[in-house]
Amino acid sequence: MKIGINIEKVHNEITGEGVVTKEVVKRLLRIDEKNEYFLFSGSSLIRSILLREAINQVLVPYSVKKVRIDILYQPSGFIPVFCPCTKVYVLHSSLDTLRISSVPNLLSKIMRVNSIKDSSHLIVVSNYLKNLVASKFKFPLSKISVVYNGVDHSKFHPMNKAFSDRNIQKYIAHDLQEFEHVVLSVPGTFAIHKNLITLLMAFSKLPSSIRHETKLVVVAQKKGELYKTFLEVCKHTKLEKNVFITGYIPHEKMPYLYNIAKVLLHLPLDEAFGLPPLEAMACGVPVIVSKVGGLPEVVGDAGIFTDPTKVTQVANSLEHLLTDPQLRTSLQNRGIARSKIFSWDFTAKNTLRVLEQVFEKKKVS
Repeated sequence: MKIGINIEKVHNEITGEGVVTKEVVKRLLRIDEKNEYFLFSGSSLIRSILLREAINQVLVPYSVKKVRIDILYQPSGFIPVFCPCTKVYVLHSSLDTLRISSVPNLLSKIMRVNSIKDSSHLIVVSNYLKNLVASKFKFPLSKISVVYNGVDHSKFHPMNKAFSDRNIQKYIAHDLQEFEHVVLSVPGTFAIHKNLITLLMAFSKLPSSIRHETKLVVVAQKKGELYKTFLEVCKHTKLEKNVFITGYIPHEKMPYLYNIAKVLLHLPLDEAFGLPPLEAMACGVPVIVSKVGGLPEVVGDAGIFTDPTKVTQVANSLEHLLTDPQLRTSLQNRGIARSKIFSWDFTAKNTLRVLEQVFEKKKVS
């Protein structure tokens, strides 16, 4: 079987799709000695989404036809409109997370809808997303496979706090040692569904005795209108000294940052999977997460669930976890155990199984 893979977003770790693409493709090439793989990438470094997609619409179908690809595996990005082969598309999030506020965002939504409808088979990252797509697009359940994302346990694991602090200082240039507690949030961007204003307001409602000893560290790109709004709210609530926005952090450096955190606070309004809670649990960090989407499938009984729209409820959960060392220890142990059921090796093996099943069905038909 000739398998083509569009690795367009392999360099983009900000939203998680690049991380998934890199980790899964790397393992597919390592474990599969039977099939042939062809990697397509010609526009991944072009910043303009309009130009990038225009190139992909020509380059990928041409390459597929030239080498006679049997299956195009699209782990991120979008499937070209005219692609002459069987197509397996990986869907990482619901369409509701795409805010139509610009031409590129509108194009992204159109391309994602087309990719879903044009797929021979879908891979989704949770049962939540499987049921949502089947209902919204009338896509046959028999043509949707759930393949969970993973975590690299050789990198994401509990580490010495002093060691982690020394290593992360090179990237954040900010001293966190003066604070008793570090509360970490890893949204990647200031997108509206990340719900960062609610997170900030919940943090502001902590008792002053706790808040003054606590640093909220937000890992996200410093750009966009919501970033400016976030800074304004910080100033209005007098939290500038207690909130630090890191900007982009390379994914391979994130284990150090997780390991200096006392709590991960993850409050999206919609989330199909949730890599940050999984990575935090693997590092032994207790998590507070929204009870939405696929997060219950990831966290199980190893975290605290909260309503992401209820500021007081979030604040109470955070206060409880910061002040109860026994609860933190319990969640640390449960989180580490829970994280062990996820790995990128499992993700790659299950992905390969789906690709081979789709190919066999194609031969029969």
